[in-house]
Amino acid sequence: MRSKTWVLALLPAVAILGLLTTSVYVGAEPATEPSRMERSADEVVGASISHPEGWALEREDYTFDKTYGFTLWRQGDATDNDGGTPAVRVALAYDLEPGQIDDRVRQTMGDYPDLSLKRQEVGVARGRAGVAVGPVPGSTPFTTVYVPVKGRVYKINVYSERPGEEGLDANDRTLLSSLRFVKP
Repeated sequence: MRSKTWVLALLPAVAILGLLTTSVYVGAEPATEPSRMERSADEVVGASISHPEGWALEREDYTFDKTYGFTLWRQGDATDNDGGTPAVRVALAYDLEPGQIDDRVRQTMGDYPDLSLKRQEVGVARGRAGVAVGPVPGSTPFTTVYVPVKGRVYKINVYSERPGEEGLDANDRTLLSSLRFVKP
């Protein structure tokens, strides 16, 4: 009789322990499938970019600040100015020539004398060198990357995903390296 009571008393504890162990194991499983990638392009701009499947590409209807391009929005975010989060904006800078990039970077740094904006060279699109300056403050902070391509200049804004993640991280550098340029 005593052994039956002992078994009945331990049975719920063993069942609960089994559930907890299973939950910990399932929760600890690593993601088995990497995110699928797709390539989006805009022939008018002369650029394409690889990005996670499901991100939305929004082509611009008008020029903005002497640039024309497209914005890539993160998955699940809206593109209708209702609070979505952009990932990157790729645009032709019509008012810039390759020799003017350093002046534009100095001008941007001068526009924010109280901030510690950094200038750095970054790799873009199969070995091209870009000049980055940022992070630039705003509702969504960003780092601007200027890239000279055959007499043209591309202005690429790489947006921070979350507050406190300003600057270029590994995911941002992957986006930049996936860019491809053709004559618009």
